[in-house]
Amino acid sequence: ILHDDSPRRLLGILDTDGSGLDIPAESLTLAQLREHPFLWDSIIEANEASAEDSRYGKLAGQDERKEYFVPTLREYLEAFRGTGLVHDTEIKSRNPAILPVLKDLIDEYGAWDQIFCITFNRDILDAVYREYPEISIGALGFAMKGTYDSTMAELDAYQEITDEKGPEAALAALYRDIDRWNATYNPAFPDYGEAMVRAGRHRGLTVWPWTYAPGEAFARDYLSGVTGMTTDYAWDTSDYLVEVSSEDVTAERLEDVPRPQGTTRAGKTLALDEAEPVELEKLSETETLMIWRVKTELISGGEDYGSYYLYSAPFVFRLGREEAENAEAEDGPRADAGEPVEEKEPGETRGWILAGCLAAVALGGVGGAFAHRRSRRR
Repeated sequence: ILHDDSPRRLLGILDTDGSGLDIPAESLTLAQLREHPFLWDSIIEANEASAEDSRYGKLAGQDERKEYFVPTLREYLEAFRGTGLVHDTEIKSRNPAILPVLKDLIDEYGAWDQIFCITFNRDILDAVYREYPEISIGALGFAMKGTYDSTMAELDAYQEITDEKGPEAALAALYRDIDRWNATYNPAFPDYGEAMVRAGRHRGLTVWPWTYAPGEAFARDYLSGVTGMTTDYAWDTSDYLVEVSSEDVTAERLEDVPRPQGTTRAGKTLALDEAEPVELEKLSETETLMIWRVKTELISGGEDYGSYYLYSAPFVFRLGREEAENAEAEDGPRADAGEPVEEKEPGETRGWILAGCLAAVALGGVGGAFAHRRSRRR
C-alpha cells in the first residue's frame, strides 16, 4: 500500500543511475520495497496526531524506535477483519492486470463488505465495468475543464453547466460521464457543483469529494448532503456524534422513558440527557411511533460552525397498564380478545420516516484518511 507512483517520499528511494529520477514503485518487488523503513521525520511532520481518541490508534509517531515498512493489503484485511472498518482503496496502477489479483484477495478474505475502490484511471474503470462488475468503483477526477491527462476519467465542468443551465442540466451531464462505468462521483471538492449534488442525492447519486482540511469548507460540505469526505485529518472528527440509540419502550408516562445513548466516531458512548422525543404517528390509543432528536455542535479545526440535529431510528412508545386503562376509560370500550380486530391489507404499513445526518467512518492510513458512509450499488 503506497500512495505515490514512486516510493521516494516514503522511503527515500531514487533511481540508481544517479539521475535523481524517481523509481516507479511497480518496477520493484515487495522485498525491495521492504528493504527501506519509512522516513520518520517527513511522516511525523505531515501526519502527527494524538491517538487518545482514535479507535484503532495510529502509525506515525507511536514509537519512533520502531521501523515500519510498506504494508500490504493482505495485512490490512487481516488487521481489520471483523471491525466494521471499510477500506477506501484507490487503485493507483494503470495496468488492469491488478484487478484479478485484487478480486482473488477480497474473495479469499470474504471482504466484499469491507472494500470499495476508487481510481483516476480510465483503463481501470473500463476493465472493472466489462469484467469485474462486483467491484464497487468510484471515478476520481476534477470537475472542471483542462485538468486531464490522457489516462484520467473525463469529468465535465459541472459548476459552469449549473451556472449556465441549472443543476438538472449539470446532473444529466454528470450521469452521461459516470454511467458508462456505473461509478460513484469522487471529485476534488472545489467547484464540484453543490446545487447539482443536492439534486442528485435524491436520485441515488453518491458523492465523495476530496481532500479537506479542518475548517469552513469541511463544515459546510459535512452538512451539505455529500455521502463521504476525504481528509488527512480524520482524528479531528473523533468526537462527532454519529449514532443515537433507540428501542421500543413501555412506560407510564413519556417523561419516564430513559434518554438514549450516543456513539461518537471514535466509538465512545455518551449519555444524551438533552435528547428530545418527537412524535411521528399515533398508532393506537396506547402506542406511538417516535424518534429521538439530538442537537449537536459542528466543531472543525477548533472552530464552532453552528449546530445541527441528529436523529435516531424510529421506536414505539407504549403506555403502561395504568395509563392504558385511563385512556380506555376516557375513550370508551375497545375490542377485547373475543371481538374481531380490523386487519391491515397486505403491504399496508403504519408509516415510516427517513431522517438522519451524514455518519462518516474514519479510516486511518499513511498519507491520508477517509471519512465516508458506504452505499452499496449492487
